[in-house]
Amino acid sequence: KVCIADSACAAMMGAGFEAEADRLVTREGDEIVVDGSVLEGGGQILRTASVLAALWDLKLRIRSIRGKRTKPGLRPQHLKGLEFVRDFCGGTMTGLEVGSVEVAYDPRGQFRERVARADDSIFGATHMVDVKTAGSCTLLLQTALPCLVASLLLCRCCPPTSPDSKRQRKGSEVQDPTQVLVLRGGTDVPFAPLADYAIRVLCPALLARFGVKVSAKVNRRGFYPKGKGELEVRVSLCERVEAAAATSTSEPRAAVLKHFKTIVVCGGGKPKDWKGESWKPLATIAEKMAEAALKEYTDDSTAFEKEVSCDEKSLSPGLSIVLAA
Repeated sequence: KVCIADSACAAMMGAGFEAEADRLVTREGDEIVVDGSVLEGGGQILRTASVLAALWDLKLRIRSIRGKRTKPGLRPQHLKGLEFVRDFCGGTMTGLEVGSVEVAYDPRGQFRERVARADDSIFGATHMVDVKTAGSCTLLLQTALPCLVASLLLCRCCPPTSPDSKRQRKGSEVQDPTQVLVLRGGTDVPFAPLADYAIRVLCPALLARFGVKVSAKVNRRGFYPKGKGELEVRVSLCERVEAAAATSTSEPRAAVLKHFKTIVVCGGGKPKDWKGESWKPLATIAEKMAEAALKEYTDDSTAFEKEVSCDEKSLSPGLSIVLAA
C-alpha cells in the first residue's frame, strides 16, 4: 500500500515533473493525501485516486479538488462518481457535496468482504447512476468500470462451491456473473470522450488487452445543456483473462488511412428544433468538416464511408462527429 504513493511520485519524476511530484502524494499518519491541483488540476486525479483507494483499502484524503479549473471543487458528475465508489465498494466518505474542495475516504476493507459474501450492493440488480445534468457518462464510466471489473475478478477467486457464490452453474460449467451499469447524463458533451469512443475504442481494447468483455450501447443521446442521455454497459470476463491479454498485438499506424468512416449523430430535442429532416444540412456540414480534418491522412486510395443518424429521443438538440479508421 505504501508503495503506491512512492510509485506515483517516481513516475512523475521520471516524466520530468519533479516539482509537482513532491506535492502530488504525501502521507499524514495512516492517510494517503493527494493534491488535486497538481498538473492539469482536473477530475482525473479524483477518479483515479478514489478507485485505487477503494480497491487497495487505503485511507485517502484529496485536497484542492480540481484546483486549476474555472469552477474548482466537485461538480455533479464527480460527486456521483464518488458516491458510486462508496456505495459499491463500501466505507465512509466525507465532503460529498457540489463545490467541495476536500474529500476524505476510509474504505474500511469492505470491498473484499462484500464480494466474499456476495453482497447485493455489488451483485444485486442493475447499477444505476444518474447525474441529472449533462455531466459526462464516459467520465463516470472511468470511475465505475475498474470497480466492476475488480468485483468480477475477486468473485472468480471465490470457491464456486461456496453457498454465497454468485457464480452460476450451467450444466457442468461454472459461469461468472455479468455486471450491468446504466449511466444517465451527457453521452456526447465537450471536454470528454464521446459515447461512440467507448463503444468503438475502449470496449474492443479491454477485450484484446485484458480479456474483459465490455459492451456498451446508447439508449438515448444526451447533449449539452439538458443531458439526460443513457449509456448502458455490460461487463463480464473471458474464460481465461491471462490468455486473452497475452494474445493482444499492436500494429503500427499507417501513414495513409485505407478506410475512413464519418459517423454523424444529431440530437432530437423539441419538435420545433428539428422539423422533419431539417437536421440533415447540419449533418452534411459536419461530414465535410470531418473529411477536411483528416485530409492529410487520406489520398485517392482511401475508401470513404459515412453513417448519419438522428436520435429523436434526445431531449436537447445537438451534434457529434466521430471519425473511425
